[in-house]
Amino acid sequence: MPATGNILRDLVMLGERQLLAETRATDRICAFLKDAGIPYDVQTFPIQIPQARSAVLTVDGDAVDCVATCFTSGVIPDKETIISSAMPMAESPDLPNINVNPYCPVISRANHYRKPAVAVSHAVLTRVLAGKTVRGEVAVELVAYEAHNIVVGNIDAPATVVFTHYDSIGPGAFDNASGTAAVLEALVRSPALREDSLVVLSGAEELSTDLPYYWGAGYRRFQERHPDVLARAQSIVVVDSVGRGAIGAITDARTVRRAFPLADMETLLPKIRLIAGSLEGLMPVYHSALDTMDVIDEASIAAATDLLLRSCGK
Repeated sequence: MPATGNILRDLVMLGERQLLAETRATDRICAFLKDAGIPYDVQTFPIQIPQARSAVLTVDGDAVDCVATCFTSGVIPDKETIISSAMPMAESPDLPNINVNPYCPVISRANHYRKPAVAVSHAVLTRVLAGKTVRGEVAVELVAYEAHNIVVGNIDAPATVVFTHYDSIGPGAFDNASGTAAVLEALVRSPALREDSLVVLSGAEELSTDLPYYWGAGYRRFQERHPDVLARAQSIVVVDSVGRGAIGAITDARTVRRAFPLADMETLLPKIRLIAGSLEGLMPVYHSALDTMDVIDEASIAAATDLLLRSCGK
């Protein structure tokens, strides 16, 4: 793996890249850019994210493993609402719930919910289904901090704007240290990329208290600060989760809207493409402790870099 392999590993070693770890990830990326002689700017903005102070789930009086996946404190009174966290949040019932990622055997925080909720593993789900009395309770605090966007390249009149994110839920190798490494490799390989393109590396994609979408906040903060940049750009490329599988450019409207929820999407949608890897490879580790370097295929990241450069005419 090229030099960006080191930063990929370093990001994953930080663990969940939120709050202080997001700041450390920002510093690590900035140090990489400085060492490579690549000018950059750091934009900061206030944000709030949910932090669980406690999460308890009992089955017939016995505590079982769970993790809070919600924005509010409260009680989950029973097991009547058990849902798949692979289902888009907008299509999920707005009720206190117990959720599970059907593709991932361990606890996966695939979605966060507006009502009290906990994620469980497949093993715990089996116990919940068999139990007679199930009750959960969560305590969640909304924590404010200054998040970061790292901006590289032509901010005045870019033909292409490239977005990726380096924050994570869990270790986040696949999602999305892989995309960060692919974009940084493109900047190193092609100095000309900075001349007519703009790269935005965001530290606040995964979580926020924004409505209706809690994800994508860092991208929207950039859009709010520079609305003309996106309006005038010829194309917008989003690089996310390129750690494994065949790499492709996705333009399907439903997928793009879910991955990249900006304001004024109907106007921007025709010029947005998403460079991503295998969904089948991502979901078994998505937002879980399994998303480590062990799942990374270096060839996929290299293919993503190549496709990104071609998408930018390089």
